[in-house]
Amino acid sequence: MSYGLTVELLGEILPLGSQINTIGVRRRLQQVAERIESELGEVQPHFVEGCGRNWDQLQAPCPPFTVGLDGGYVHAKDQKSRTEGWFEVIVGKSMPEEGEAKCLAFVNKYDTKPKRRLFELLKSQGMQPNQLVTSSPTVMIQYEICHSA
Repeated sequence: MSYGLTVELLGEILPLGSQINTIGVRRRLQQVAERIESELGEVQPHFVEGCGRNWDQLQAPCPPFTVGLDGGYVHAKDQKSRTEGWFEVIVGKSMPEEGEAKCLAFVNKYDTKPKRRLFELLKSQGMQPNQLVTSSPTVMIQYEICHSA
Protein backbone atom coordinates (compact mmCIF):
# COMPACT_ATOMS: atom_id res chain seq x y z
CA MET A 1 0.00 0.00 0.00
CA SER A 2 1.43 3.39 -0.93
CA TYR A 3 2.07 6.10 1.65
CA GLY A 4 -0.63 8.23 0.00
CA LEU A 5 -3.26 5.50 0.38
CA THR A 6 -2.09 4.92 3.94
CA VAL A 7 -2.63 8.61 4.77
CA GLU A 8 -6.13 8.49 3.24
CA LEU A 9 -7.05 5.35 5.16
CA LEU A 10 -5.72 6.70 8.46
CA GLY A 11 -7.66 9.93 7.89
CA GLU A 12 -10.87 7.96 7.35
CA ILE A 13 -10.63 5.56 10.30
CA LEU A 14 -8.83 7.56 13.01
CA PRO A 15 -10.01 10.73 14.73
CA LEU A 16 -6.88 12.74 13.95
CA GLY A 17 -6.62 16.21 15.51
CA SER A 18 -4.28 17.40 12.78
CA GLN A 19 -3.58 16.46 9.21
CA ILE A 20 -0.88 13.91 8.46
CA ASN A 21 1.10 13.63 5.25
CA THR A 22 3.01 10.95 3.39
CA ILE A 23 6.39 12.21 4.60
CA GLY A 24 5.26 11.93 8.23
CA VAL A 25 4.00 8.39 7.69
CA ARG A 26 7.25 7.41 5.96
CA ARG A 27 9.40 8.89 8.75
CA ARG A 28 7.37 7.20 11.48
CA LEU A 29 7.54 3.87 9.65
CA GLN A 30 11.32 4.25 9.38
CA GLN A 31 11.58 4.99 13.12
CA VAL A 32 9.51 1.94 14.01
CA ALA A 33 11.52 -0.29 11.64
CA GLU A 34 14.82 0.93 13.12
CA ARG A 35 13.55 0.35 16.67
CA ILE A 36 12.40 -3.18 15.86
CA GLU A 37 15.67 -3.93 14.07
CA SER A 38 17.70 -2.70 17.07
CA GLU A 39 15.71 -5.02 19.36
CA LEU A 40 16.66 -8.03 17.24
CA GLY A 41 19.62 -9.83 18.81
CA GLU A 42 23.01 -10.29 17.26
CA VAL A 43 23.72 -12.93 14.64
CA GLN A 44 25.44 -16.03 15.98
CA PRO A 45 26.28 -19.46 14.56
CA HIS A 46 23.84 -21.25 16.90
CA PHE A 47 20.82 -19.71 18.55
CA VAL A 48 19.68 -22.51 20.82
CA GLU A 49 21.86 -22.94 23.86
CA GLY A 50 22.83 -26.35 25.15
CA CYS A 51 23.17 -29.60 23.31
CA GLY A 52 20.94 -32.47 22.26
CA ARG A 53 22.55 -34.71 24.89
CA ASN A 54 20.79 -32.62 27.56
CA TRP A 55 17.38 -32.44 25.90
CA ASP A 56 16.08 -35.48 27.81
CA GLN A 57 15.96 -33.20 30.86
CA LEU A 58 13.64 -30.70 29.12
CA GLN A 59 9.87 -30.96 29.28
CA ALA A 60 8.24 -32.69 26.32
CA PRO A 61 7.89 -30.24 23.41
CA CYS A 62 4.62 -29.20 21.86
CA PRO A 63 3.63 -30.74 18.52
CA PRO A 64 5.99 -29.88 15.65
CA PHE A 65 6.15 -26.62 13.72
CA THR A 66 5.91 -26.57 9.96
CA VAL A 67 7.85 -23.79 8.28
CA GLY A 68 7.30 -22.86 4.66
CA LEU A 69 9.63 -20.53 2.77
CA ASP A 70 9.41 -19.25 -0.76
CA GLY A 71 11.07 -16.52 -2.73
CA GLY A 72 10.78 -14.45 -5.82
CA TYR A 73 12.42 -11.63 -7.69
CA VAL A 74 10.99 -8.14 -7.64
CA HIS A 75 11.93 -5.37 -10.06
CA ALA A 76 12.05 -1.78 -8.91
CA LYS A 77 9.81 0.46 -10.98
CA ASP A 78 12.10 3.40 -11.78
CA GLN A 79 15.25 1.83 -13.20
CA LYS A 80 17.21 2.89 -16.27
CA SER A 81 17.37 -0.60 -17.79
CA ARG A 82 15.59 -3.93 -17.43
CA THR A 83 18.67 -5.50 -15.78
CA GLU A 84 18.94 -2.97 -12.94
CA GLY A 85 16.93 -2.96 -9.76
CA TRP A 86 16.15 -6.65 -9.30
CA PHE A 87 16.16 -8.04 -5.78
CA GLU A 88 15.17 -11.32 -4.19
CA VAL A 89 12.42 -11.41 -1.56
CA ILE A 90 12.04 -14.40 0.79
CA VAL A 91 8.73 -14.92 2.57
CA GLY A 92 7.82 -17.55 5.09
CA LYS A 93 5.15 -18.80 7.41
CA SER A 94 5.52 -20.77 10.62
CA MET A 95 2.53 -22.97 11.39
CA PRO A 96 2.54 -24.70 14.75
CA GLU A 97 -0.01 -27.46 15.19
CA GLU A 98 -1.32 -25.55 18.20
CA GLY A 99 -1.62 -21.75 18.12
CA GLU A 100 -1.60 -19.10 15.43
CA ALA A 101 0.60 -19.05 12.36
CA LYS A 102 3.09 -16.19 11.93
CA CYS A 103 4.71 -14.76 8.82
CA LEU A 104 8.08 -13.21 8.04
CA ALA A 105 9.72 -11.65 5.01
CA PHE A 106 13.09 -10.19 4.13
CA VAL A 107 15.12 -9.06 1.16
CA ASN A 108 17.93 -11.52 0.53
CA LYS A 109 21.44 -9.99 0.55
CA TYR A 110 20.03 -6.85 2.23
CA ASP A 111 18.81 -8.27 5.53
CA THR A 112 21.85 -8.97 7.68
CA LYS A 113 20.00 -11.18 10.19
CA PRO A 114 17.69 -13.60 8.33
CA LYS A 115 18.55 -16.63 10.54
CA ARG A 116 18.04 -14.54 13.67
CA ARG A 117 14.70 -13.30 12.32
CA LEU A 118 13.49 -16.89 11.71
CA PHE A 119 14.74 -18.06 15.12
CA GLU A 120 12.99 -15.17 16.93
CA LEU A 121 9.76 -15.93 15.06
CA LEU A 122 9.85 -19.59 16.13
CA LYS A 123 10.89 -18.66 19.67
CA SER A 124 7.94 -16.23 19.93
CA GLN A 125 5.67 -19.19 19.18
CA GLY A 126 7.16 -21.24 22.02
CA MET A 127 9.78 -23.32 20.21
CA GLN A 128 11.97 -25.36 22.56
CA PRO A 129 15.52 -26.60 21.87
CA ASN A 130 14.16 -30.15 21.45
CA GLN A 131 11.27 -29.00 19.23
CA LEU A 132 10.76 -30.71 15.89
CA VAL A 133 10.73 -28.22 13.00
CA THR A 134 9.71 -29.55 9.60
CA SER A 135 9.67 -27.76 6.29
CA SER A 136 7.00 -27.61 3.67
CA PRO A 137 7.65 -29.65 0.51
CA THR A 138 8.67 -26.55 -1.47
CA VAL A 139 11.84 -25.87 0.48
CA MET A 140 14.37 -27.57 2.69
CA ILE A 141 15.33 -25.70 5.84
CA GLN A 142 18.72 -26.37 7.30
CA TYR A 143 18.24 -25.66 10.98
CA GLU A 144 21.35 -26.13 13.05
CA ILE A 145 20.41 -26.54 16.70
CA CYS A 146 23.27 -28.13 18.59
CA HIS A 147 26.88 -27.01 18.53
CA SER A 148 29.13 -29.95 19.24
CA ALA A 149 32.45 -29.07 20.80
